[in-house]
Amino acid sequence: MENIKQDSSLKKTFIFSFKKSIPVMLGYLFMGFASGILLNEAGYGWFWSLISSVSIVSGTMQFVLADFLKNHTAIITVILMTFIINFRYMFYGLSFIEKFNKMKTKYYMIFSLTDETYSIMCSFKETDGVDLKKASFLLAFLDHMYWVIGCVSGGIAGSAIKYDLTGIDFSMTALFIVI
Repeated sequence: MENIKQDSSLKKTFIFSFKKSIPVMLGYLFMGFASGILLNEAGYGWFWSLISSVSIVSGTMQFVLADFLKNHTAIITVILMTFIINFRYMFYGLSFIEKFNKMKTKYYMIFSLTDETYSIMCSFKETDGVDLKKASFLLAFLDHMYWVIGCVSGGIAGSAIKYDLTGIDFSMTALFIVI
C-alpha cells in the first residue's frame, strides 16, 4: 500500500514538474538547436554540442563559446567572460541556499540553476501530493535535458544539412531584445 502511495506521489510530482517546464521546453529546444548549429559551423560536430550542453548550462555562454572557439580566444578572456555572463546566478542561488542544502541533489541544483528554472521554482506553491524538493529537481533536470536535446539536434542538423547560416548567430541577441 505504501509503495502505491509513493508511486502515485512521484507520478503527481513528475506531472507537476513537466507541466511547469513546457514553456521552457519550447524555448530551450529552439535556442539549443541554434546553439548546436553554431557550434557545428565553428567546426565542432554534434558530439561537442553534447559535451558542452551537458557541462555548460548557461545558454548565453554556449552561444559565446562558438565564437570563442572559432576565433581561438585567449583562455583568460573565456574565464573572465564566463564569470561576467553568469554572475547573476550567484544571486539566484542565494535565495535557494536553505532549500538546496536540504536536498541530496544540491550540487546538481546549484549547477543547473538557470533564469527560467529559477523563475519557475520561485512560483512553486504547496500542492497536495507533490513533493516540492523532488519537483524542483525534476524541473531542473527536464530543463537541462531540453537544452541538451536541442543542442545535439542542432549539431546533427548542422552537419547533415548544408545551408546559409548568415544571421543565425543573431538569434540570441534577438531573443533578449524581444524578452
